[in-house]
Amino acid sequence: MKIYAVTRCVKRIVKKDDSGGGFAKFHFRGFFLGQKVNSILVNNSSPELRVGEDYFILLELINIRDNTLYCRCLECKALEDIEF
Repeated sequence: MKIYAVTRCVKRIVKKDDSGGGFAKFHFRGFFLGQKVNSILVNNSSPELRVGEDYFILLELINIRDNTLYCRCLECKALEDIEF
């Protein structure tokens, strides 16, 4: 399932094995598919994601567990880089 979200990056978690992968935690408060959600955890976070920045992201849902959406990022754009 694909999800669009406008959200803020609150934390980056880099793997210690130098594989370049990791996770990014995004702020989210609400409900999704009838379940309460407190955050979005995105795997394979890219180095251009900055903590404290707001993003428009397209996600692919992997799982919902412990009030967290676990997703893979398909596309991501900082809101400040979007021109109207």
